[in-house]
Amino acid sequence: MDHRNPRHEVSIAGRFVGFSIIGSTVIFIIFLEKFGAPHYQPWIKWMLLGALVAGVGIPLLFFRRRVE
Repeated sequence: MDHRNPRHEVSIAGRFVGFSIIGSTVIFIIFLEKFGAPHYQPWIKWMLLGALVAGVGIPLLFFRRRVE
């Protein structure tokens, strides 16, 4: 095995963090639509995109573990 380039993967805690970021954003958007905030409608796709980027990026940056 090449020790100069070890493999890494996201840990279980990192996966939970990613799913919780995306899930809480979806719940927030559902409440936003349910209780009437029509001026936020154009921003919903950008909120979802930001949650997706954060939900993937944060675990990749902070929750990596080495795989043998």
